[in-house]
Amino acid sequence: MLCIPGPSLLDEALAAIVTHLVQQRGVGARAEQVDALSMSRILSWETDGVELICHCYLEAATPAQIRYAIRRMRRRIPDVSIIVASLGRPMSVEDDEVSTAGAESVHDSLSATIDKVTAVALTQSGEKTSVGRPSRWSADASAMMHFAHIQDAF
Repeated sequence: MLCIPGPSLLDEALAAIVTHLVQQRGVGARAEQVDALSMSRILSWETDGVELICHCYLEAATPAQIRYAIRRMRRRIPDVSIIVASLGRPMSVEDDEVSTAGAESVHDSLSATIDKVTAVALTQSGEKTSVGRPSRWSADASAMMHFAHIQDAF
């Protein structure tokens, strides 16, 4: 999974948190920097094995900004699944507008985002994670309960 932040530093912080929590669930993930969608940076993305992109917004984004970002990601990686996570202010774009652009949206909570990303990543790749590392779903129950407690704090 590749986590792409929106245009602000808060979006970059959210992308880093999502990446960390998804990794804790056994999905291979990495986050890009805040300028990842710039023309100079988008061409330098390491895309081998990427099956899912989570595009993170903590600050409000317009429908046009989201559609434009999705188009840029699709040009770079045409067959990738995209989830748009808008967790700060209410998303100013409707779910059907995002799905029309070829993505899914989550705007409930950090927990819902992690659940959605994990479910999509594991569905797409079975027991193999989205960047080719073996799954760590065999973690013991106490580690999973600890993760749930940390997640609820957000």
